Amino acid sequence: MESRFTGSGLGYFGRSLLGLLLGIPSILTLGIVGCWHTCYFQRWIANNTYIDGQQMRFTGTTMGLWVRQIKWLLLTLITVFIYLIVLPQRYQKWIVENTHCNR
Repeated sequence: MESRFTGSGLGYFGRSLLGLLLGIPSILTLGIVGCWHTCYFQRWIANNTYIDGQQMRFTGTTMGLWVRQIKWLLLTLITVFIYLIVLPQRYQKWIVENTHCNR
């Protein structure tokens, strides 16, 4: 199985910097801007990733992630922050479930 990534370091850096710059507006929009950036960034990564010659695609949506984040926030509050232990895994699972191979 062969895989390759065709994105540039400058492209990665620029998109990461954009994420940092959107931090404050994300707070003001209750996280919607942050969700948009996550989807934008993951879509760029998938569009530049090939596995066995097949380009990956990311199908997650801003609103889909935002709804999940609201649910995760409520679970975190209900469990007195214990849910924070599994939150990174849930976030990564959502990304993987929304990343597919173009066939």
